[in-house]
Amino acid sequence: MSDILYELKSSKEPYLLLLDNFETPWNTTDESDQKRVKETLHKLNQLSHISILITMHGSHPHTIDVDWHSETIPATDKNACRRICQRINPAWNLDPDIDDPVDAVGRMPFTVTLMASHGRKSVWSAGALLDEWRQRGTDMWSPDDSLESGMNKSISLLVDSDFVKSNPNVLYLLATLSMLPVGTTCKNLIYWVLKEKLTSRAITTLSEAALLQTTGQDNDHASQSLFVLPVVQSFMVHQKCIPEHI
Repeated sequence: MSDILYELKSSKEPYLLLLDNFETPWNTTDESDQKRVKETLHKLNQLSHISILITMHGSHPHTIDVDWHSETIPATDKNACRRICQRINPAWNLDPDIDDPVDAVGRMPFTVTLMASHGRKSVWSAGALLDEWRQRGTDMWSPDDSLESGMNKSISLLVDSDFVKSNPNVLYLLATLSMLPVGTTCKNLIYWVLKEKLTSRAITTLSEAALLQTTGQDNDHASQSLFVLPVVQSFMVHQKCIPEHI
């Protein structure tokens, strides 16, 4: 850290510092580690010629001395997804099934790009890729079907993080919701999860780790739906992360 600060302080030219995948250091249960992360951000923020851009799964770090401007990247609409696919893979321009694999991966810009690129390289139709997705899930984007590469690695860093695994109720809730393709309302969650395992902390943890999302009106708590992203659902199923009893 001292070397980095020395380098940054040695020039007054404006810098843009990108901290990518910031959930890896941030989602830790070790208080001393998280304290060091906060101290690092504090030191960097003292440099007036430094702008900091953080990308992470989950909510932005709540550091007292920084007024963060936060943007959430939502799912992409269908027309934009089609344009992404057709630009990357022109062979899909007239494919009638182009929307199906896009919907299956939740219309996330990155996963849509992966699907279209996979179709172009394999010369497979959208329908054929959808069939493979149903059979293999996120394994189709990992060169060796392991947790050490591709999309599997990105998701496993979240699911297997100390932040998530520190509370068994969190994994129980994640596994349960991964069995519900479109999730369930907050009101009906009690019918799917054992009462003693349904805690506000479990929901908050999954939300902060960006493993849980909500739909519906913010001012109508009862009608809001909780759901797990399709790529995470697929990971949980194909990596056998869902206990038999669930």
